[in-house]
Amino acid sequence: MTADAPFHALEGAGAICLWIAVIVRCPSAARHPPQRGLWLAVATAALAMSLPLLSGLPGTDPPAPALLLARSLTGVVSAGAVLCFVVTIMGGRRIRAWACGAVAAVAVTLAVLGATTGAHRSYGTLAAMPPAATAYWLLLTCTHLAVNAACVAVCWRYARGRRSGSALALGLRLFGIGTALAGLYWLRLFAGLFTASDALLRYQPLLMALHGILRAAAVLVPTALALRQTASDIRTVWRLWPLWRELVDAVPHVALARTRPRLTEILWPRDSWKLLAYRKVVETRDAILVLRDYTDPSVTRAAVAAAPPRGAAPAEATVLACVLREARRAKLAGLPRTGARPPEPLGLGLGHGSLDDERIFLLRLAEAYASPPALTFAPPRALPRDDHRKCA
Repeated sequence: MTADAPFHALEGAGAICLWIAVIVRCPSAARHPPQRGLWLAVATAALAMSLPLLSGLPGTDPPAPALLLARSLTGVVSAGAVLCFVVTIMGGRRIRAWACGAVAAVAVTLAVLGATTGAHRSYGTLAAMPPAATAYWLLLTCTHLAVNAACVAVCWRYARGRRSGSALALGLRLFGIGTALAGLYWLRLFAGLFTASDALLRYQPLLMALHGILRAAAVLVPTALALRQTASDIRTVWRLWPLWRELVDAVPHVALARTRPRLTEILWPRDSWKLLAYRKVVETRDAILVLRDYTDPSVTRAAVAAAPPRGAAPAEATVLACVLREARRAKLAGLPRTGARPPEPLGLGLGHGSLDDERIFLLRLAEAYASPPALTFAPPRALPRDDHRKCA
């Protein structure tokens, strides 16, 4: 094994990453026309990186020079797709037509030079190459350098104008860095036309590998964010389910569908996990609002007294968990509503923020509901409610 073998193996890994991104993002590109240009750029880049690997496979019919010409032409098509992506971001429709025409002319010229003179087979200094090969390599390298420079400039400019943590800013930065590495690859080939030095030549596969990995990561940013959101929704349903089940048992009419086992809800959801998490949050909140009517003021005061200090745990969630346990017992026992709304701080967690704020509070409440203070809470019984139980 040569010293350059790890770099060539890494180039294959970069091509694999690009193909994974192409396959994963194919359905989205089919549904959304604005994404097709970027998807085509990644697909053709993956094909260009994969073609030289075919020469090492047994039973490959085309010789290596033909594969290298095909790689050059596919790379030019990828550069054209990148240029269209750049022009689309800038919003220039007329420039887009001219850019596509220029790239098409370059591809045709390279194909003619390669097919008629074999110019792609010769690479070296300008003094050592025939005129056809000189024109071929100058046209190829200059096209890639110009497109990559424009792409890096546009990606960096528009990424700076976005919120630093946004998905678009992250995707543009990753794509821009990957394109910059590809630009270094072509810059080294361009410099090789003027000098016979082989300095840094062994790192060329590494540059292309990193370019492929970063571009694949840029394209997969929306998929990664969607997976993270799905994982968050599943975690919300799983953690909220015990509290939701306890409250829905007492107030069944708030549930839109019949209850199912916890694991079944996760593995075979009736709808998307996002909608399932949304319904669990809303139904839990609605059940709490109903059970607040069964809260006795003396129970609330006892819960406030039994709650841990504010610095030790979320006192509001603990107080509400204690009150809810007692209200649930009263509802299941058939006691009438008290009509006494609990005082603060029980009103601070619900209805005073976004849906995400309510989700966070309810997750704290679910944790507090299963904590020892709530499980061992035993409030004093008010006389009217005790009399009602005796009469019942």
